[in-house]
Amino acid sequence: MARDKVYFRLMGSYLALALFIVGSFPGDVFAGFVPSATLYSDEGTDRSDSLERIRQALETRVVTERMEDLGLNPAEVEERLAQLDDATLHEMATNFDLLQKGGDGALGAVIAILVIAILVVILLQLTGHKVIIE
Repeated sequence: MARDKVYFRLMGSYLALALFIVGSFPGDVFAGFVPSATLYSDEGTDRSDSLERIRQALETRVVTERMEDLGLNPAEVEERLAQLDDATLHEMATNFDLLQKGGDGALGAVIAILVIAILVVILLQLTGHKVIIE
């Protein structure tokens, strides 16, 4: 009976610590005030502005290499962009601004998993269990 209390106390402490550690790695948060004039204006929806923003995003080295891997040359890309309507171009230009430039979120997840695994091993050692890897 006393052993069960110790087990549940240790398990509760471990879970509280694990939740604290996982919660201390916040994800990307995007928030801020936007003036209503910016929200409801048609500014920036010009086709040439959208095309220019898309071209700037497509000129990066990584995107250019990936398009070449897919068998697309710049002339084909320009031809396909010319076929898009204004709403689609504006949506693409807006979405390019929201893209992350790299995969920096994986490092936090790997560290969190390693910390949790280490805590599990420590908890098992404290409770007298053996960890055997064959």
